[in-house]
Amino acid sequence: MTSPMDNDLLQDLFRRLPLPFALHEMIYLPDGRPHDYRFIWVNQAFLDALGLKESPEGKTLREAFPEVLKDSFDWVAFFSSAAAGYGVRKALVFSENLKRPFNVISFSPRPGTFAAIFQDVSDELNRIRLLEESGERIKAISLEFETVFEGIQEGAFLVEVSEEGFKYLMVNQNYRVITGIGDLDVRGLKASQFLGEAASHEIEENYRLCISRKETLNFKEKLVTGEGIRVLSTVLIPVANGEGAPHILGFIKDVTEQERAQEERDEALSRYRAMFNDHSAVMLLIEPKSGRIVDANPAAANFYGYSVDELRSMKVQDINILPQEEVERRRLKALSGRQRYFLFPHRLRSGEVRMVDVYSAPVDVMREKLLFSIIFDVTDRERIRKQLEEEKELFKTTLMSIGDGVVTTDQSGIITSANPEACRLSNRSQGSLLDANFSDAFPLLDPKTGDVRDPLGAALKTGRTLHISELLLRVPGNELHVSGSASPIKDQLGEVMGGVVVLRDITHEKKWRDRMLFMSYHDSLTRLPNRRFLEEQMAQLEEEQSFPVAVMMADVNGLKMTNDAFGHERGDALLVAAARLLKGACRRGDVVGRWGGDEFVLLLPGATPDGARIAAERIAEAASKARLGDLEISIALGWGAKVDPSQRLHQALKEAEEMMYRHKLTEGREQRRRILDQILASLGARSHEDEGHRNRLRRLCINIGSTGGLNWEALEDLERLCLYHDLGMIAVPARTLLKPGGLGEPEWLDVRRHTEVGYRIAQNIPELAGVADLILLHHERHDGSGYPRGLKGLQIPVQCRIFALADSYDAMTQPRPYRTSVSPREALKEIESQRGLLFDPDLTDLFIRVVSQEI
Repeated sequence: MTSPMDNDLLQDLFRRLPLPFALHEMIYLPDGRPHDYRFIWVNQAFLDALGLKESPEGKTLREAFPEVLKDSFDWVAFFSSAAAGYGVRKALVFSENLKRPFNVISFSPRPGTFAAIFQDVSDELNRIRLLEESGERIKAISLEFETVFEGIQEGAFLVEVSEEGFKYLMVNQNYRVITGIGDLDVRGLKASQFLGEAASHEIEENYRLCISRKETLNFKEKLVTGEGIRVLSTVLIPVANGEGAPHILGFIKDVTEQERAQEERDEALSRYRAMFNDHSAVMLLIEPKSGRIVDANPAAANFYGYSVDELRSMKVQDINILPQEEVERRRLKALSGRQRYFLFPHRLRSGEVRMVDVYSAPVDVMREKLLFSIIFDVTDRERIRKQLEEEKELFKTTLMSIGDGVVTTDQSGIITSANPEACRLSNRSQGSLLDANFSDAFPLLDPKTGDVRDPLGAALKTGRTLHISELLLRVPGNELHVSGSASPIKDQLGEVMGGVVVLRDITHEKKWRDRMLFMSYHDSLTRLPNRRFLEEQMAQLEEEQSFPVAVMMADVNGLKMTNDAFGHERGDALLVAAARLLKGACRRGDVVGRWGGDEFVLLLPGATPDGARIAAERIAEAASKARLGDLEISIALGWGAKVDPSQRLHQALKEAEEMMYRHKLTEGREQRRRILDQILASLGARSHEDEGHRNRLRRLCINIGSTGGLNWEALEDLERLCLYHDLGMIAVPARTLLKPGGLGEPEWLDVRRHTEVGYRIAQNIPELAGVADLILLHHERHDGSGYPRGLKGLQIPVQCRIFALADSYDAMTQPRPYRTSVSPREALKEIESQRGLLFDPDLTDLFIRVVSQEI
């Protein structure tokens, strides 16, 4: 037994020891497993070796050197074997934290304690280098170093760097086990000679990187062995002298299982994160002691009205309006597992309070105990629950005033109660309903087949609720469509003791649905079937292999021109009239529908090509007699037919379309001419734009144009401009055209718009398309004050410049409703005053000279 004096002497000796020395006390978990160790005392050499200014005495390893725990070497496990009295323990350890290798010797002076001597073996490795230079090389390495090298817990290897490459000098047994090379003598071999060409390329690349950087490398690499692909944690240490880095000391550790476990943890975490973020339920992770919200999913942000980051900066007490003490008490209950379900009032960002079901359970996340809570908004449910007692008291009142018919019966189907709506549906008084059989009082029929239905009887028999989607309730004086349900009423033992039937009058709803269905298959303007309906009918005829079937296409001639000239209201009326005409000219069973725009399609089942031609003749004859006011109705027709199964209806439709377009070329021209004549006649009746005005303009303009040297094509365009320049006036209200006195701003806007309307009309008439631009620009003026584009000078076509002079002259010399006319000479004098302003100066001189000769 050592005396106190001996202890002091030994302690003094170890304190003076030039090697780093420390005495420790091992710390165990309750189950006896080593957990940590505490420094009892250390010598000065220990402090100097680690560069410490303050002694770690009294501290644990985790407190004094937390970063050392990141080393691949398990210090606690190694020292625990010494503390357990297993004799002297030795190990050569490379500390990633200190970037140096140490030879560690540990022994236990008494149970539960251990002493450790740390020897920096960097000099020993340098000695190896010196031995190599002197010719002794690796064979001179001491037996002690070889023993220590072999005792390293990781796979250790020493590589010589030479001009010939990287040659292995020695490897320990752990290296052989990890790489699977067995007892192979690797001395003087390269990596490619025993690890394979593929692996050696990456290995030697890392060696070169270690030498070039002259620093320790830490990395992970993969190696293919007989047991499969292994993941290695590798440390490379360059052992340098003054002339370079002739050796590399390396350590490898098989971390395949750790990597696989980490991948599984990462995958599980990824699945959890995806579930957490993508789930529609509100989810929170809560630190149980403080109530801090650690994480929240997007559904929580959407529910509470805060961003996820804002929720992470809050505590659960910020949203739970119960007293803080109560919230904490229940939170700790959830942490202990004593209670998993809670009902809480939670306040949203808007200030609204919602009742929520909270299901909480403790979970371990990154070694931290948290509460995982799934939250459901049950405000409506709680409100209903709260109202339940009141509803029980008010049941009769509610029953009597509810909008649906409610009838209760006994188990035989005899009515025991009925509310006013049920009386209305049955067209009977409440007194006459009581004690009546439900099936007699409410005869329900299938609306399609007329078969009798008894949903209450089925519910009483099966004990299950039956939903009534739609039945016909036919009682004296009433025929209604109803929906609802029939349910059994059961006692506490589950025995059927009666039934309740809820009936809702859906007559108006059905009419609305039928109307919506009608509208989805019919054109809203003409009320004819639409293209969707026609295509489905054609598909059905194809599927049924029906033939012969004729297809006719009809196009209303002049619709666009009618829209431009008389307005879309008149155009719509033309379409409706055409639809009515087509429908009236067809047989029963024929289908007439609007294909789109101004086109209609007629399906004529059983009709051959001759039958289609006869139908077209009927339509043409009806159209020749029909009128829309003062407009004739003109319809271009084409037809085709499917006369055998090999033909397709779409081919017949294409033939009908091609024929229709051929007819439209001729018939459309005639219709456009008729509409044009109607426009001119209408203008003459509602303004000064009569035939006399047009003829005067034509005479003046042709005279000026021919004198001015215009060619015949320009003169022809000028003549058509005179005749049709004011086509667009058809869109100006008659009250504006005939208004005495000046026009207001809105009225002027209507008048100025007539050039654009006339332009659009002319564009749709091939005969006038060439002068559409002239019609658009005939109110432009030389100084740019005209409209619609404000063109100046020679930007204005010469025909429009001539027309401007003639139109102004005729306007001044002819009487108007709002002013008297002036003499020709006064008109010429006024025109001359606008020379170079409103009118082209050269054409003004020509106009005055020519007209002066005529008066």
